[in-house]
Amino acid sequence: MVKFKISYFAWIILFIVSFGALIITQFNISKALYFVADGVNVLFFVFAVKYKGFKEIKKGLTAFNIILALYAVVCILGAIINSVAFSYFLLGIRNNFRYFLFFYSCVMVLEKHHIQMFFKFLPKLYWLNLILSVFQKYVMNLTNDYIGGIFGIEQGCNGSSTIFLNICLAIFTSHYINKQLSLFRLTLYTFVYFIITVFAELKGNYIFFVLIIAFELIIGRKSRRTVMLGVGSLIAFELGIYLLSIFFPKSIEVLFDLDAATHYMNATYLRRVTFTRNAIFDVANDYFFGDRWILSLFGFGLGACEMSSFLVTPFYAAYGDMNYRQYSAAMILLQNGYVGLILFFTLFVVIGVYSFRYYDKRKSDFNNSLYMAIPAIALFAIFNNFYATLLVDMGYWIWFVLAIPFIIRKSEDRKELLKKRSDFLENRTCIYAAGI
Repeated sequence: MVKFKISYFAWIILFIVSFGALIITQFNISKALYFVADGVNVLFFVFAVKYKGFKEIKKGLTAFNIILALYAVVCILGAIINSVAFSYFLLGIRNNFRYFLFFYSCVMVLEKHHIQMFFKFLPKLYWLNLILSVFQKYVMNLTNDYIGGIFGIEQGCNGSSTIFLNICLAIFTSHYINKQLSLFRLTLYTFVYFIITVFAELKGNYIFFVLIIAFELIIGRKSRRTVMLGVGSLIAFELGIYLLSIFFPKSIEVLFDLDAATHYMNATYLRRVTFTRNAIFDVANDYFFGDRWILSLFGFGLGACEMSSFLVTPFYAAYGDMNYRQYSAAMILLQNGYVGLILFFTLFVVIGVYSFRYYDKRKSDFNNSLYMAIPAIALFAIFNNFYATLLVDMGYWIWFVLAIPFIIRKSEDRKELLKKRSDFLENRTCIYAAGI
């Protein structure tokens, strides 16, 4: 009989949010499967608190805890000011705070060996994602937004691929710089990155690729590996552009022609006012906040702009066609105002800074590789809030990865403490033996 471990909750959640869309499509079951992940998430937190306690999330997470507490206060304050219905508020809590619950549970329960086990499995998942993406394109004849690899075949599923691919990119390149991965394997992984990017027409990945690689080259140790990474990345980027020109030649204009890019970003082809990647603040200010500074600061309140399969707010009924839910920056801005949005972004900054504090350019090991990768992922997460949304089930992935530096630090601190105790006992034994 297999003994159930608390850590299994984390893997169950990641499995559901990764393969849930495929399971729902193949077996024609309800999307309520994602609510199962939320239920498991609550159980995970309950058991984590019961068996591990809050000790692990007090040490090293002080700044994060303060910012998150302030963010929660802003969310509650906005809901009170705007008299948001309690049912809408609860939906807002579910959609916005479930990831933080998962983050804390991972920090409390998981250990370094769990993270090592995860990264041994990650390349297999990466290749499986490629296989399914190729199958979806050439066997199922799907295109663009419908190619999601392991994340399904529904329209928009490629947004989950964007998150997954860029998490992997940051980790693989950091592994290479820190001598945890060969150049050959990194080359293969980068080629896969652009193959899926082209198949799913993820134009944003060309920007994210430059952002992540440039960031890691700047903060990483300067060595022959960083030089090779810089040169290799330029070649890979050119190859990615070439592949895009073959499959989607019009997309090249969006990337390199300013007028075409502006037309695409502004979504003028929709012939109506809507939230777009480069007009989130303008639309919010001009059409919703105006001169009402209270709204600008605290928004319409947590839950006021939400919707689900069973609950639709009046705000969404009136303005849902403006696509604000497509971008988490717009969603958070409308519900929690500029104060809430700044605090939300600060959470990523705090984690990135914490991780970078422990990055040592003199070392080349597993820990150091992840301490370097996490700030790049935090930076990607901030920008992705404007490109797409992190307030989706795939958001669990982001917060799992962001918990890693705290998990590793916890394990390392415990190891150092045990070593000090062992040295103390050894020294005391020597003293007694010497008759002192």
